[in-house]
Amino acid sequence: MNMRALYFNYLLKVFARKQATSIFWIQQSLRYQQSTPTVTSIFSQFEAQITSRQYSRFVRSQYTENTSLPKHTANGSPLGSSTKTILLPDFSNHAVAFQNKSTREIIRALCVLRLCGFQKLVNNSLQIMNTMQKMSGPILLKAFVKPTLYNQFVAGENPEEFRNCVNRLKSANLRPFLGVTIETDVGEETRESTFDKNTQKILQCFDLSESLGVESPFLQLKITGVMSADLIARLSDIYNHSSIATRQILVKSVAASMSGQDMRMQPFDQLEPKERESLMLAVQRLKEIGQCASKKTVRILVDAEYTYINPGLSLLTLAMMVAFNQQFPLIWNTYQCYLKKTFETAASELGIVQNLGGCFGAKVVRGAYLTQERLRATKLGYPSPIWDSYELTNQNYNRVIRYFLEHINQVGPRCNIIVATHNEESVQLAIERMREMNIDPLNGGVHFGQLYGMCDQISFPLASAGYAVYKCVPYGPMLEVLPFLARRAMENQGVLMGSRKEKTLLWQELKRRMKNTLKMKSKHNLKVETV
Repeated sequence: MNMRALYFNYLLKVFARKQATSIFWIQQSLRYQQSTPTVTSIFSQFEAQITSRQYSRFVRSQYTENTSLPKHTANGSPLGSSTKTILLPDFSNHAVAFQNKSTREIIRALCVLRLCGFQKLVNNSLQIMNTMQKMSGPILLKAFVKPTLYNQFVAGENPEEFRNCVNRLKSANLRPFLGVTIETDVGEETRESTFDKNTQKILQCFDLSESLGVESPFLQLKITGVMSADLIARLSDIYNHSSIATRQILVKSVAASMSGQDMRMQPFDQLEPKERESLMLAVQRLKEIGQCASKKTVRILVDAEYTYINPGLSLLTLAMMVAFNQQFPLIWNTYQCYLKKTFETAASELGIVQNLGGCFGAKVVRGAYLTQERLRATKLGYPSPIWDSYELTNQNYNRVIRYFLEHINQVGPRCNIIVATHNEESVQLAIERMREMNIDPLNGGVHFGQLYGMCDQISFPLASAGYAVYKCVPYGPMLEVLPFLARRAMENQGVLMGSRKEKTLLWQELKRRMKNTLKMKSKHNLKVETV
C-alpha cells in the first residue's frame, strides 16, 4: 500500500471517531497534501450525503470503487491491481455495532448480560431450566427462557426463522453459519439408532447451509452427536498414551476407512469387541458427513469439548482432514487456548496432517468449560489443565494466533484459521500481523468469528472494514438446545473483559436513541404549537 493510501486510511479513522465535525479539517489537510481528484470528490459527496447511520458504509463503498491498490494472498503474492482497500475497524462506534438491533433487542441484551453476571444463577442454569421443564412442561420455559436466553443466542425454532435472522446478518456483510446443537456427554445413555438419526439431521443441515447463499459457508459439528462420548473417552486414553509416531498411525488408519479402504483395527486392540463395532459405525457416519461436506463445499468446524474427550475428538478430526482436505481445508479442528498444552498440541497435530498430505484448518478459541474443568481436576485430584489467570490465557491465545499466521504466510491456502474470539486485543493483534505480512483480509485464509448474540461491537465494525467475519448462529426447538443455552450463559460469564465493554456500548446506544426520540417529540410538539 502506498503512502497516500496509508495517509487516507488514517484520515478515515479520524473521521470515524469525530464524525461530521472533522470534515472541514480533513479537507484542509487533503488540500495541503495535494490529494488526488478522486479523494477530493469523495469528501465533496460526504457533505451532501452524510448521515449518522450511513456514513461508514458510504465511505467504504466510494473509496473502494475508486481505488486500485495491490491485493495479496496468504503468501504475499499479488492477485491483481484493481481491488478493494480495507479500512481499519473502529470498535468503539456503538451506532455501527448495533445498527441492526432494535431498541427492544438492545434492552434484552442488557438484561441477559446482567443475568450472566450472577455466578450461582449461571452455574446452575441447566439444572434450573430442567426443573422448570419438569414442573410445567414448556410453559415456564416459554415464559422466561424463550424471551431472554433463547432469543438472545438462538436464531429460531424453524428454517424460516433461521433464514430471516441470516438475511439480517448478511445485510451487514456478516457471514452466518449454522451451529448444530446436537451433543452428548460421558455417562449419558445413547443408542446407535439415536446417532443414526442425529446424522440424518446433520446431513439436512448441509442442505440448509448451502441454501443460505453465504460465501464460503461453514457448519459447526459436535462429534459427540454422532457417537458415544464414552467411546471417545476410550479413544482419548489410547491417543494420550501414544507417541507422535503412533498417533500418526492411528490417524492414518481411521482416514483410510473414511477414504474407502479397510480400517486396520490393530492400533485399537485395547478396545473391547463392542467398542470396536461402535467405532466402525461412527467412522462410517463421519465418512458420510465428510462426503456430504465435500459435495456441497460446506466446511466443517469440529467443536472441542471437555479435556477427557478432546484427544479422541482430535484423532477423528485429523483423520477427516487427511481423508477430505486434499485440495483445501474442508475439515477444521478447534483449539482451546485456556488449556496449558494447547500450543504444543496444535503444533504437533499440524505436523501430523502435513506429514499425511492434508490441508489444515483451525478454529482458535479460549474455551467454554473453565469452571467444569477446574471442578473436575479438584474432585479427581490432578493438576488443573487450565491456565491460572485470564491474562495467561490471553498470552497463550495470542501465541497460537501468531504461530498459525506465520505458518499461513509460509504455506498459503493450505492452512486456514478462524480467529474465534470476543477479545478486542487479540483481534487487533491478528489485524496488525495480517497487515505486516500482507495477508489479504478476505481471501488470505484468515477469518474472524463470534457467537450470535454476543460481541457485536467487534463483529459489525470488522465486517464493515472488509474482513471475513462469521457469526455462529444456532437454531432448533427450545427443549433441544437447553444445554447449548446453559453454555452460552457460562461463556458470557467467562468473557467479562469483553462483555463489560459491550454493556457500556449498549447503554451508550440506548441513551443515544432515547435522546433522539425526545428531540423528535419536542420538535413535533413545537410544530403543533406553531400551527
